[in-house]
Amino acid sequence: SKSHRSKLISDLEEDDPDLYDNWKIAKKRASQTSKFISESNRYPLSGVGDINTYPIFTELSGFSLINDCGRFGMVVKTGIATDYYTQDLFAKFIEENRLVSLYDFVNREKIFPDVAAPERFCLLTLSGTEWTTEEFEFSFYNHSVDSLREENKYALTREDILKINPNTKNCPIFETEDDKELTLDLYSGNNVLINEEEETNPWGITYHTIYHMANDADEYFAENTLESLRERGYDLKQTGIFQKNSHQYLPLWEAKFFHQFDHRFGSFEGVPRENRFTRRASTKRVSEEQKNSPNYEITPRYWVDEDDAEERMEEIDWDQDWIFALRNVARVGTDSRTAMATINPAFPHGHSAPVMTFEGENIAERAIVFTSIFTSFTFDFALRQSISGANLTLYILKQLPAPTPQQVQSATVSGESIEKSAWEFLCDRGLRLLWTSHALDSL
Repeated sequence: SKSHRSKLISDLEEDDPDLYDNWKIAKKRASQTSKFISESNRYPLSGVGDINTYPIFTELSGFSLINDCGRFGMVVKTGIATDYYTQDLFAKFIEENRLVSLYDFVNREKIFPDVAAPERFCLLTLSGTEWTTEEFEFSFYNHSVDSLREENKYALTREDILKINPNTKNCPIFETEDDKELTLDLYSGNNVLINEEEETNPWGITYHTIYHMANDADEYFAENTLESLRERGYDLKQTGIFQKNSHQYLPLWEAKFFHQFDHRFGSFEGVPRENRFTRRASTKRVSEEQKNSPNYEITPRYWVDEDDAEERMEEIDWDQDWIFALRNVARVGTDSRTAMATINPAFPHGHSAPVMTFEGENIAERAIVFTSIFTSFTFDFALRQSISGANLTLYILKQLPAPTPQQVQSATVSGESIEKSAWEFLCDRGLRLLWTSHALDSL
């Protein structure tokens, strides 16, 4: 953890002064280099955010070293086309039609022996301003040069990319031509959730992270564990809240506690202390017997003082007893589903479980219908075409396609014994799936 790393580094001052001095020199050099890159105006498109070398070299080559009629190719990380901090640089190449091709590789066959197998890199070819192209050629998920065949390649135009990623102009990722065509159809019939260019947000959603599990730990919850709160005279209630007289500590929710339509998926109940605070601490699955009880609630690792928690909730301007939360961990290569969200009790949430609030009429119905859309196979498919790393970040979320509330309200679900609006249908079915315990009675 961050706090553990900081302590180890601090201890070096006495344990190994030479290594500690080298650390300070390296840290200062890195800081000075980043400062030059971000403030010299030599790298206006890539010298932003968390500075990395590969965007710097790409911008230098693409705008300083190449002539108007030239071309160049580089081996760089695939993030040049998909990451948040490279969006301005990649968008410039797209807007000027200067991207020729991008062939992505996963290092599974150890093309680079000293690099981890999941790492991804690409063969990037760009042109000068006088040798532009109307279509850009892509291929993703190759494992060797031999696997880079014509059937793995597809073309996108500038308009295609702007339709799918209107905010960032990042590159969408497809395995096949069929995936590309289906995705373009989805975006042709639906708006993105938040279009920054057109300033539209049909669902009235706002994204929040309430507590950071590393940066906020020491100040707000690291010492508030099951054992320490009991030692301080607090009693754990059936609701998962610790209470002593009129004062309370509220559960801190993490992504591993919930799943699709399930706010009681995992719990630390019965997990020994030595296993609860490891780097990848695992919860226990909630049993069928426990899930059958509407009185059962999960047990977290940490609790937060109710006064601190109320301040955070006031900051996000939310006064309901429930809240929509999503998992930001998105392991496309190993998990069968990627878009995982539900409605939880409105307790504090860690950054692995960002929350979203809603504006507009009937916010409870709006949240239930939105949860149904978010957890659908169609939404999941669209997300898997857009994500390249392990996290579902805000910039990706904003650019996912979804029907608007008006489209859902105007659509009809018909069957042998049913005839109702899609809104009413999803709201009714969604609520039946979401309400499983008294913690969500207010919903």
